[in-house]
Amino acid sequence: MAFSLISEFGNDLDNNEFESFCKKITGAIGEYSVMPTLINLDKYRCKYFNLWICDHISKLSGMLNNPKFSDFKTKITNIWKENNLESTCTWHFISYIDDSDYDKIKKLYDYALNYHTFKSYIFTRNKPCNTEDKSYIEESLKIYEEAKHKCTPVSHEESLLCTALQDVQWVYKSDELSKITCNGEISIDKIRAEVQKLLTKEQATLPPQAGASQSDSDQSVIKNPVQSHDSTPEETSSFSNTQKATSVVFPLFGILLSFFLFYKFTPAGTWLHSHLQSKKTVSSNLNEEETHDLLENTHNSIIENSNTHHLVGYHPSRNNNIKHII
Repeated sequence: MAFSLISEFGNDLDNNEFESFCKKITGAIGEYSVMPTLINLDKYRCKYFNLWICDHISKLSGMLNNPKFSDFKTKITNIWKENNLESTCTWHFISYIDDSDYDKIKKLYDYALNYHTFKSYIFTRNKPCNTEDKSYIEESLKIYEEAKHKCTPVSHEESLLCTALQDVQWVYKSDELSKITCNGEISIDKIRAEVQKLLTKEQATLPPQAGASQSDSDQSVIKNPVQSHDSTPEETSSFSNTQKATSVVFPLFGILLSFFLFYKFTPAGTWLHSHLQSKKTVSSNLNEEETHDLLENTHNSIIENSNTHHLVGYHPSRNNNIKHII
């Protein structure tokens, strides 16, 4: 299957980069069933898997603007069918990669996936945030608060971003994701004020007809002006009744992620293995190096070891000591 992709599209791209990509993608699709449980977010592991694929496609030099990109996406969905994965996990990556809010969707799922580690490290162990951790949390909270503004019941917003918000809120109820403040160093009220200011500014730039469609009581809600696809609930193999499917049903958790995904490839089968390990392993490694950074972006978590043809997997934290040769 990887050879089929390479032979059909490889001449238009960097051969080495594209060959590595094809092995990872085809191996991942073929071995999706062996992906271990995601901590707290296993319900959405299909979305994280799709976000992982979407992220790798977006990083493939020259692919997004390639005239054959549409054919390339179709080829991947055919590989999906050949592996009989449709009944287990629908291909959602097409909708994600075409969505204007893709980056925010990915980061929202990522944050939900990383939240478990943050909560354990900062709350339970009462450890301080370093500069990078604080910056990551602040950015994630801004995206989370923006999604909450856009996806209120009054707005009736139907988008993949709103679906992502619903997913993470299903796992972390009572606005729990807003409660990490790095021991008081982060002000959620300040972040909410900044988001409100930004959304108000965005609304002021909307065409008159777009701004006039909102009620006075809902001026803070800014609907996504570019939305080519609808949401994709994990529980079904198609979009919900209130959201129309695109020509190909799609969704990363990814986020983020979860949300998100360490995999291992053999030279023959290039199979993918999840990077999320048990709480015990994470805790043990944290004890060894507590001074290192806490986050590793979920979608950058698959790093090929050229000497062993295996992958070095990192738990979704930036702590470079939380890693395992799989």
